Amino acid sequence: MSKKLTFAQKIKMQKESEESDSEKLVEEKVEEKPKKAPRKPRKKKTEEVAEEKVVEGGSVEEKPKKERKPRKKKEVLECTVVSEEKSPEKPKKEKRPPSAYNLFVKDAYKSKEVQKLPPKERFAKVAELWHKQKAKSKK
Repeated sequence: MSKKLTFAQKIKMQKESEESDSEKLVEEKVEEKPKKAPRKPRKKKTEEVAEEKVVEGGSVEEKPKKERKPRKKKEVLECTVVSEEKSPEKPKKEKRPPSAYNLFVKDAYKSKEVQKLPPKERFAKVAELWHKQKAKSKK
């Protein structure tokens, strides 16, 4: 007689089978990778290195050291671009005349009353004077 399995039991069995399959795959992958030979240390560019050659008799034959050639410096050519056509010069913009407010501020800032005040309060005083004058002119 076959036993009826619950849904939870079926899932548990599937997970177990998947885990065992994945373990086998991991083991196979580990075994497939060949071990690499250790790397040789790099030679420094700044050092002069003598290469050695072992001869059959066991003696070591040294090659002469290689001398490095200095780098060639690139020549920088100076050139000036001269265009046949000169770009037309733009006429200078004329300044527009100062407004009534600008003229007032210029005069009021020079007054002795405002000059006595500390710099932070000067402009506030000029603005107050402007509002008073503007109110008078409207009446």
